[in-house]
Order: sequence, then structure tokens, then C-alpha cells
Amino acid sequence: MENLKQIIFRISKITLKTTSYILGLIILLLIISASSITVWDTLKGYTNEEDSEPCNTAVILIEGDIVTHKSASPETFTDEAVANDILKQLDIAEQDPDIKAVILSIDSSGGSVVASQEIANQIIRMTKPSVAVIRDGGLSGAYWIATGTNHIIASSLSNVGSIGVVWGIYNQVEKNKKDGYDYIQISSGKYKAAINPSLPMTKDLKDKLYKEILQNYDIFVDAVSENRGIKREDVLKLADGRRFTGTDAVKNGLVDELGDMFTAKEYLTEVMKTEVRVCK
Repeated sequence: MENLKQIIFRISKITLKTTSYILGLIILLLIISASSITVWDTLKGYTNEEDSEPCNTAVILIEGDIVTHKSASPETFTDEAVANDILKQLDIAEQDPDIKAVILSIDSSGGSVVASQEIANQIIRMTKPSVAVIRDGGLSGAYWIATGTNHIIASSLSNVGSIGVVWGIYNQVEKNKKDGYDYIQISSGKYKAAINPSLPMTKDLKDKLYKEILQNYDIFVDAVSENRGIKREDVLKLADGRRFTGTDAVKNGLVDELGDMFTAKEYLTEVMKTEVRVCK
């Protein structure tokens, strides 16, 4: 028979194992809980403790350079509006039965035409009302995104528009000559890797690139015309790259009204026929 010491030792080992298992389970649950606070919780949010009513309006930020995916470079010094993340947030807002509307808070000078088009099209496909609030700037691709919403609001001091497409490259041919470098390229065709800063920009290549830019420009103009309900010829009069103040943007039909986030809440209250409670 086991003596009392042995029995106590065995019981202690069992208790220690059980305690370790429970602690491990608790830690695992905490990790799972913490990792689940991602886009969902950022979007769905929580109201103030005093407020027993759940939030019903998601606010999605469009801030900085508009890109399709997050930059891997640690030397990115500007804010980025990443289409991959924004599309997920829009999809979550659409699927969440508690979310009744979406507000886009826009402060961007534009970016990728593809990313801008993707986000604008996703907003258009949504079945819930949406509002864009342009803060300092809603320019170029950022304005394209705004046109996908049901209603655009801007400050009288906002910069709006800049409808157009721009592309540029630093040419280093002369610098390479000065530094004694001679760049040699072998390719399967004259346009393969033609956009190279170490090669001279030929007229033929310039003409080809300009044609591509005009194609992008036409798609941009068509989107503004369709989304805003403005005749194409009238959009073309505004689509020379100019930026407008919020006041002038309203006069030209690019913005629906002057205001801010409070104005957006008032608009959505009227549309939804219920109090707007923004997800924090």
C-alpha cells in the first residue's frame, strides 16, 4: 500500500496537471478572442457603455494613397487606403444584419485606378444606403470612389474632383552616361520592358502610353457620368484635372451638399427613418 506521502504527491501532480490544462485553455481562448478583434470588430464596433442600443452605421476610412494591396516596404511614409481591406469591410457591412448604412470618410488625393474602380463598384453593388464625407480632399481616384455612394457631402473648403489620369517616370539615361554606366537590354519584343528609366523614351512609346492613359480617362469620365447622373459632355467640361472647392463642386453637380459627418448622420436618419448610431 502507498503511504500517505506518496498519495499526497500523486494528488499534487494530478492537481498541477489539471491546473496547467485549465490555464492553457484560458490562454488559448484569450488568444483566439484577441485575434478575432480584426476588421469585424473595427467595423461592427461597440457603443458607449451607457448606450444600450447597438450601432447600426459603419464608418469606413479612405485615407492616403489608394492601392490594391498593402505595401511590403517598411519605408512607406504615407497613409494607404488598401483596396483589399476596404473591400472586406464593405462586404462585412453588407452581410451584417445590424448594419443599416455605410459612411465613407474620405481624405485622399487618389492613387491606383484599378483599386479606385474596385471600391466604387463594390459600393454600387451594396443594397444599403451609403454616404461619402469628403474632408480635406476627395481627388482623382478618391472622388471616383465617392461617386459610387448615394450621396456626397463635402466641406466648403474641401478639394474635390481632379478628374483625370496621370503617369510619370524618372528617366536616368543622362545620369547613367554621366556616371559611366551603359545599360544593355535584351528582350523578345520592342515593348517588353520598354518602360525602363535606363532607356530613352521614344515618340512611339510615348504615343502608346498616351493612348492607354486616354482609355483609362474615358472609363473614369464614364463612371462619373453614370454614377452622378451628369451628361458625359458636361463631365468632360470639368474633367481637365482641375480641383474644385466644395462650394464650386456643389454648383457643378460633383457634390450633393456642403457639410460634415453630422450632416451625413442627418441625411441617413431621413433615409433610414431611424436614429443613426455610428459604430465606434
